[in-house]
Amino acid sequence: MTNHAWHDQWSNVDRTDPQWFIHFLDASRKRLLEFLRTHAAQYYAGIRPGMSVLDVGCGTGVMLHSLAGLVGPGGKVVGVDYSSAMVEEARKRSSGLGLALEFRQGDAHHLDFPNDTFDWSMAALLFQHLPAPLPPLREMVRVTKSGGTVLIAEQDWDTFLIDASDRDVTRRITRHFCDMLPNGWIGRQLPAAMHDAGLANIQVNTMQLNLSAEEWSDPAMGFRDIAAQAQKAGAITHAEQIRWEAEIEQRLREGRFFASFTLFRVSATKP
Repeated sequence: MTNHAWHDQWSNVDRTDPQWFIHFLDASRKRLLEFLRTHAAQYYAGIRPGMSVLDVGCGTGVMLHSLAGLVGPGGKVVGVDYSSAMVEEARKRSSGLGLALEFRQGDAHHLDFPNDTFDWSMAALLFQHLPAPLPPLREMVRVTKSGGTVLIAEQDWDTFLIDASDRDVTRRITRHFCDMLPNGWIGRQLPAAMHDAGLANIQVNTMQLNLSAEEWSDPAMGFRDIAAQAQKAGAITHAEQIRWEAEIEQRLREGRFFASFTLFRVSATKP
C-alpha cells in the first residue's frame, strides 16, 4: 500500500493491506482518542444511559469504547464496517473490556437492521469516501427511531490550509488533494443532504483542527506526499514540487510550520 492510494481504497481494504489502514486510523485518530478519554460526554452530547447507537464505518472501533461507557450496560453500541479485517480488529480491541459493544461486517448502502432500531446513528470520516452520500444517509435514517438523532462528522478538504510563500502552487496542491477524494466537499454538503433525506432540526458545528509537525511528518498520515501526488497528476511542475517541499521542510525545522482544516459535525432529528 502506498500512501497516495488511501483515499480511493477504503472499499478494498481486505484485498489490499489491512494493516496499513489500521495503522493510518491509529495515527489519524490519536489526538481525538486522547480527548475522548476525559471529554466523552462533551463529544457525545445527548447520549444517555440505556440508548442504542449505531456507528457506520467503525474502523478499529476504539472511538466507541468511551461511547459504550456512556450508554452503560442497559444500552447497546453497534459498529459496522465494510472490511472484515477491521471488524476482526475492533472485536479484538474491545475483548475483555466488559462493554455493551458489538461489531458486524456490513455495507453502509444496505444496513442489515430493521427500521427504527437505534436511538442514534452516526458516521465519522466515512462519507468523504462515498461518491453518492444520499443512499447510505437514507439507510442511516431508516434504521433510526422517530425522534432519534443522525450525526455525521466530516472534513471539507477545500478548507485545507497550508502556510507557504507560493499561494498559487499551494492552492493547486491542496485543490488536487481535495479532488482526489470521492467527495472532498462533503462537509459543506451535509446540511443539504440531511434535508433531502427528510431530517429536521439540522445543526452544524465546526471545529478547526491544526496539524502538528509530528502529524504532518508521520508517513501513515500521507501529508508529506501531497506535492508529489499533485506533480504526478500534472497539477504542478517538478520544479514547483521541489521548491515547495523544500520550503515546508525548512518551516518544519524552524518551527514555522502551519497547516489546518475544518471538521464539520452535522446532526439532525428523524421526524
